[in-house]
Amino acid sequence: MYKTFCLFLLLFSFALVSCTHNKEPNLEHSTPSGPTIALTVAVLGNSKYPAIPRVSYVNVGFNDLNQKNSRTFDGLIISKEYFDEAAQPMNKEFLKHIKYPVFFIGAEEISTAAFYVDGLALDQIKGDDTYASGFVRTEQGEYKTWGLGLPNEPTDTDKGLNILVRICNILQEYKISKKP
Repeated sequence: MYKTFCLFLLLFSFALVSCTHNKEPNLEHSTPSGPTIALTVAVLGNSKYPAIPRVSYVNVGFNDLNQKNSRTFDGLIISKEYFDEAAQPMNKEFLKHIKYPVFFIGAEEISTAAFYVDGLALDQIKGDDTYASGFVRTEQGEYKTWGLGLPNEPTDTDKGLNILVRICNILQEYKISKKP
């Protein structure tokens, strides 16, 4: 009798689990929803980024960013072809103290610490295979960092639009958290 009861309970459990278990959709290659507030993002690079609603891109150079009267941005995106310039001492000093998040796209070979740690060069430390990495200096003088990976067998959309939307969502969260 006990064995029959256990068998019945086991079968009932399997039936119950199969009825209530909803398989999550594979979001691996899906484009996340974008920011809900307006963002202005400075871009250092030659890449043409896809349009995202409520996001405007401003192409800049380090000379523009280093000027005292430069406009305030919600974030900065630096593409791979500008990593060496960003690691130059004068630009590194600027990035160490920037008031908004800085993201590096194509950063799987580097550690973004090379852009804010004194005495650390780009080739001295390898990254952690994240496609986009970012940081911002906190009010306590520490650095908050982000690392965004790609799904297995990434598509061009994963490397373009999807990663940018993810970055913009982080910029939105940061901007909202800084509102008085």
